[in-house]
Amino acid sequence: MRKYRLSEQTRQYCYEEEHGKQSVTLRQIVALIDFADVKAGSEGGWVDEECALSQQGECWIYDVNSVVFAGARIRDEARLTGFCVVSHEATIGGRACIHASQISHHAQISDNVTVTQSQVRGYCRLADEARLLPHCQVIAARGLTADRDKVLQIYQRATVSASRILHQAQIYGDAFVEHAFVEHRAEVFDQARLEGNEENDVWVCDNARVYGHARLIAGRGEDAIPTVRYSSQVAENAVIEGNCLLKHRAMVGGEVVRFCSTTMC
Repeated sequence: MRKYRLSEQTRQYCYEEEHGKQSVTLRQIVALIDFADVKAGSEGGWVDEECALSQQGECWIYDVNSVVFAGARIRDEARLTGFCVVSHEATIGGRACIHASQISHHAQISDNVTVTQSQVRGYCRLADEARLLPHCQVIAARGLTADRDKVLQIYQRATVSASRILHQAQIYGDAFVEHAFVEHRAEVFDQARLEGNEENDVWVCDNARVYGHARLIAGRGEDAIPTVRYSSQVAENAVIEGNCLLKHRAMVGGEVVRFCSTTMC
């Protein structure tokens, strides 16, 4: 049984590509039956083709301004609320909840993931109970290293807020990442915490790893930025705070350790 139809009315949606401005013709979804909290006759978002939103399950595009196009797929029990733009072969399924966000370019979101007021772009996987809280930017890129097929992942019970996660980074376990910059093949996992603030981000770059119960805490004021680079590791119960740079193969672990205005190579 079909749960929705496409309207006769169309609209043009314009968007930017590398080679210039493009436009696509969209039609609005209109519910044919009652399901979940959607009533027959309810109008939803706009799609470029019927297969953009599955007729199966209880998935729905709630906001009448949201758009889904260019091979993007919404399926299962996924919910889009607020103004969302989903495009370029992105897939959202499971019981994922997306609010006021932009998802594009082969991003895969599944299970019970929540994404709020954020951007997710590129070959990446968000799964399990992962959460993107407001003001996150996830920009994935493959092929930057010898491991060409490795994709950026945020999964298990990881929480990311107000952060930039780039390239092939991995965030998982019960990791908590706030006001941070994590890029390349860096990993943050277990119960590790990156605690930046509105003035300074925490930086974890290259092949660095932060795990165990480790904490990286940004300070207030100029350059109070903890930075972990190359193949450095912060583990166990270590705490790195303020203007501290770990690079090359530096290792900090054990019980609580605090470094301020320090460089370790």
